[in-house]
Amino acid sequence: MQKPLKHVVFFCLFGLAVAAGAQSSLRKQQNATNSAVFYQAATLDINRVMIKFNNLGYLDDRDRGAAVWPKERPFPIIYDQGLWVIGKINEQRRLALSMWSSSYSPGPIIDGKAAMLAHPEDSVRYRVYKISRFDEATNKDRAEWPVDLGAPVDALGRPKLLGDQMLWTVYNGADPAVRFQWSGQPPLLPMPVEIQQTAFAQFGARADSSRLLTNVVFIEWMIINKGNDPIDSTYVSLWTDIDFAHPSSNPPAVDTLNQVGYCWYGEDSSPYTFGTRVPAIGYVWLYGPSVPAPGNNAVFLGRKKTGYKNLPITSFWGIQDDGCYEQPLWGHACSISQAWNLARGLGKSGEPIIDPTTGRATKFTYSGDPVTNTGWIHRPETGGGAGFNIFSGPFTLAPNDTQWVMVALVPAKGANRFDSIQRLREQAQTLRATPYDSLAKSSGRDPRTLQTPLTFKMYQNYPNPLADRGVRKQIFTSIDFDFEASQPMPTQLKIFDIHGREVATLVNEVLEPKYHQVFFDASNLPSGIYFYRLQIGEVVQTKRFVLMR
Repeated sequence: MQKPLKHVVFFCLFGLAVAAGAQSSLRKQQNATNSAVFYQAATLDINRVMIKFNNLGYLDDRDRGAAVWPKERPFPIIYDQGLWVIGKINEQRRLALSMWSSSYSPGPIIDGKAAMLAHPEDSVRYRVYKISRFDEATNKDRAEWPVDLGAPVDALGRPKLLGDQMLWTVYNGADPAVRFQWSGQPPLLPMPVEIQQTAFAQFGARADSSRLLTNVVFIEWMIINKGNDPIDSTYVSLWTDIDFAHPSSNPPAVDTLNQVGYCWYGEDSSPYTFGTRVPAIGYVWLYGPSVPAPGNNAVFLGRKKTGYKNLPITSFWGIQDDGCYEQPLWGHACSISQAWNLARGLGKSGEPIIDPTTGRATKFTYSGDPVTNTGWIHRPETGGGAGFNIFSGPFTLAPNDTQWVMVALVPAKGANRFDSIQRLREQAQTLRATPYDSLAKSSGRDPRTLQTPLTFKMYQNYPNPLADRGVRKQIFTSIDFDFEASQPMPTQLKIFDIHGREVATLVNEVLEPKYHQVFFDASNLPSGIYFYRLQIGEVVQTKRFVLMR
């Protein structure tokens, strides 16, 4: 099959990668009911990761980057993601999924029917609800919190807020008018699963970027069987298409020890990033489906569940690119049979997956270590659709039974591409060792009291090094900076010696948002290395210069 074109990438002045295109190997059946599906999206933007979810189960605004990081200088990291649920009903395989433009139907399952069929007049209620700790009294989503649709509430019946900001929506796989199909395959049959999705984050700004939760988004899915029959041999999967820097060099990998699937950068540096450092982008598998396990304890909806355990990642399928390729280790699943095989840790045709470095069967493709260059590692080059499926199962969903899954989206950036992977692993370790209540609590900070410029740029001083040439007694250097903001900002510019001692304050006032040039006379300082530190609102940046006499 001809390889489909999915991404055409452009890069603007701020390094914003724009991905656009179409999946020629995929299509969704359209009819009058499907075209009338109510569509709405909202953005989680309380910290440095900004991600836009819709009420159909996939991400929104993908042409500009459905998820970007850091928010203050938007850098696309995720093109799309979606939840898959695959299992058997009366021995017949069923699959509900979101994958690029494929979708679920908005709303819950009501009296055995998709909400858009049972009560289409309520379609505006099947939206994404956004609440935060800082809501005004006029927040419509808080006032119209849909408790009857399954939205969580606290002990007093009020909207239950996780973190400092939360998005909640519900969608389902039961609408026969919204049927996904691969090219050359029959449409998938409806699947009576209702999925309640919650995404939340703690507040975080650039000034406190060292805080782990400043750069993390949590996603929870509650999966309910609203059918009359059990769903046997069920697996859940997070599918994702990760795009960052140049999307043709995003090899997939899995770290089973730290339970993280990720894409790293296959080159030493990228001209499409700010600076030469490139991140690693991963999803940490925090809590999988819970299954009976005497003597164990699971976490379910954030609470201990005695006699159960949470399933880990049970198989991992790394995706080289979008498309239905004949090569056994390329592309995504292109039929329900292939998806079923991948969920069980097999190849697309049901054959065992052989790790080429050991010659042994494995359920985890690309489980080697790029940092130490050991084990099975994907080559640096990929297509624009590189990503992966994380699978976990099997388990049984009885009628009205509920499962719950939680992951964390974590971007990490170190001194180089391998250091970024190491930092991602360290963050995964910390997240997995942190109790649920600590992950879901509020940061206690109020962004309304913080002032942050929209854009911020500090230039290297000139000249540098500074030298006393014996002609003039004064030794001047120019320190230039520029920022944009909606209002004047408190600004400080200070000079420090190599021991961190302040030697001069050049600016300490409220400045208008524009280009500024400040001159510094270093004639009274001895030779050495110095640092100049600029703080505008809550944003801080430091550079150094050398003085030679």
